[in-house]
Amino acid sequence: MRKNTFIPNWYIDKKNKINMKIIKMGIMLFFILDIILLGLILNLTNKTGNIEGKSISTQKNSGIELRTKQDTIIIEKYTKLNNFLKENGLKYKDITITDNNFKMNIEVKNYEEYIKVISCIENKYHVKKLTPNIKDKDKFTFNIECEV
Repeated sequence: MRKNTFIPNWYIDKKNKINMKIIKMGIMLFFILDIILLGLILNLTNKTGNIEGKSISTQKNSGIELRTKQDTIIIEKYTKLNNFLKENGLKYKDITITDNNFKMNIEVKNYEEYIKVISCIENKYHVKKLTPNIKDKDKFTFNIECEV
């Protein structure tokens, strides 16, 4: 026969809350350990990638070019951009080149030249940001940010 005992609801609720707290703590501990291990794995793979990148070096036509860091990639992008500007007869006042984009401060003589410069750059590169032209004396000055 089954023994009939009275178990109050508050006791059952308290027992359920304790079990839920233990489960929640286990889940939180699991996520924290996942994040720590993922960070450790990414850190180790990043270090090995840097070592491999430093060990690879190549020589190019007349000068020695070491492909060790991203500076080399930026220099290559700079030479391509410089050749493009020379081909189209474009002149810039200031230029800043980063990994994926470049910012130029360009000074032109008139509005027609401004339109020509913008159209040449838009045909070759994706324009991210273009500031309005500012007329200073007889020249127009504007900034353009493009994605390489």
